[in-house]
Amino acid sequence: MKGFTSLFRLRYLPVLLFCTSLLSCSDTNSIDDYFTFNLQKSFGLNASAGSTVWPPMTVTVPVSIDSSDLARNGTTSSLVRTVKLTRLVFASTDVAYPFSNIDTLILTASDSSGTQLVATYSGAVDSMGLTNADIASYLKNPKATFSATFGYQKPPPAAVTFNANYTLVVTARPQQ
Repeated sequence: MKGFTSLFRLRYLPVLLFCTSLLSCSDTNSIDDYFTFNLQKSFGLNASAGSTVWPPMTVTVPVSIDSSDLARNGTTSSLVRTVKLTRLVFASTDVAYPFSNIDTLILTASDSSGTQLVATYSGAVDSMGLTNADIASYLKNPKATFSATFGYQKPPPAAVTFNANYTLVVTARPQQ
């Protein structure tokens, strides 16, 4: 009797597979249509001469994505899903005062819903740490700000600019 049941099941297997394949067909895309691209951006962080070592100073920094960046990549702000900061490198315009003279730097994104830590730098070990946080909602919000809070190991003897080069990895849907 056991052999008969197995044979009976096998006989209807092709019919079952055919019905399953018909039911699984749909008109929706089963493949995710998101794509990813990198944006290379930069900004300058100015440090004035005679700044104090303590307390740390906070300045607004222009971390942004403009609509032309998105248009060149075939998408728009409303189609952006995620944005992550994957590279942030500071270089001093004054070789006599390297960026490692910065004791600590904290980069945050803020809006009415709260504050997100984006990156930290420690001058003691000359090390930048990125949080891998999704900052898309902050970049889309015109009222959001990105701020750098930093303190010196020793203040600059003359005004200096730290050039920041950064990479944003953007995941978005294509513009139709």
